[in-house]
This record gives sequence, C-alpha cells and structure tokens, in this order.
Amino acid sequence: MIYQEGGIYHLFNRGCDKRDIFLGESNYRFFLKKIRLLKVKFNLDIIAYCLMPNHFHLLVRQNSEVTIAKWIQKVLSGYVQAFNKQYNRKGTLFEGSTKPRVINKDIYLYNIIHYIHYNPIKAKLISDPADWSYSSYKIWISNSENSLISKKLREEFFYSAENYKQSFKEYTNSKLWEKDDLEN
Repeated sequence: MIYQEGGIYHLFNRGCDKRDIFLGESNYRFFLKKIRLLKVKFNLDIIAYCLMPNHFHLLVRQNSEVTIAKWIQKVLSGYVQAFNKQYNRKGTLFEGSTKPRVINKDIYLYNIIHYIHYNPIKAKLISDPADWSYSSYKIWISNSENSLISKKLREEFFYSAENYKQSFKEYTNSKLWEKDDLEN
C-alpha cells in the first residue's frame, strides 16, 4: 500500500490465534499512551479508535510524507516489547502486519467511524458505547478537548456532538454494522 499525505486509513489488527492483546487496564492505557506520544512525532491525526480485548481499530489521517506504516510499526513494536516484559513472554503478539483500508468516500468515512465505535456493542461487551472506556466514542459525544482526538476533527465531519450522537443512533438502527462491506 502506498500511503499518501492527506489520506485517511482504517488500520486494524488482532492477536495471534485470536488471543487477547489487552489483558488489563494498564495494557489499554499504555497502548493509548504510545499512540498519543507518537502521533505528534509522526504528524498525524487520530480520528477514531476502539481497543477490544483481542483486536484494535484505528482511523488515522496522515498529515505529512512520513507514512502511517512507520508510525504503526513503532507503536506496535513498543507495545509488544512492554507486553512481553510485563507478562514474561517472548514472541509475536499480533496475527501479522496491520491491515490498512483507504477511506476515500465520505459515506465510507462516516460508516467506519460508527462501525469502530459500535465494536464493543457488537461483541456484547456493553450495551451503551459510552460505557466502553477504550474507544473514542465518549470523546466524540463530549464538548471538551482531548489530547488524542480534537474537537476540530469531530466538527469537521459531523459539526457537533449532538449531530454525531444522532448519526450514530441512525447507523445502529440501520444495521449497517452487520455488513462486511461498509462502503455502501
């Protein structure tokens, strides 16, 4: 894949053999900290995210020529090293390289943001997306600033927290999350 400046990409990966990659709250927090620290260095925006016990979804906009591939490799290698040290283990943690999808249509962008936030509901971990602490949903529905995702991005796509809440509700009612191909 050729990453391009200004491009938006959905990145996802899961644990080897579908095993959990986050075993406790400290794992989730450390992963988010790595993302936060390295996003500035690599000049990119995190649009949405959801960390699930055995996989993750990141929606990222590349703002320079430095590719997202280098950023995600740095995030994951740092996370795996810390995880392996914490749990006294060796070897790979992830199933393979992180899979990217180019987001090149507005409707696909809106659907993928909703899809990412819907993940813990679909997995029957919670019934209200605001109850999942490892997703950007609460940031999207709040009016406060956040160092990981800025209010500016939400406003760029949905104008306000209320518009996003309504759009998310329409998405869940439409059952688009059941489709494998979110482009339609």
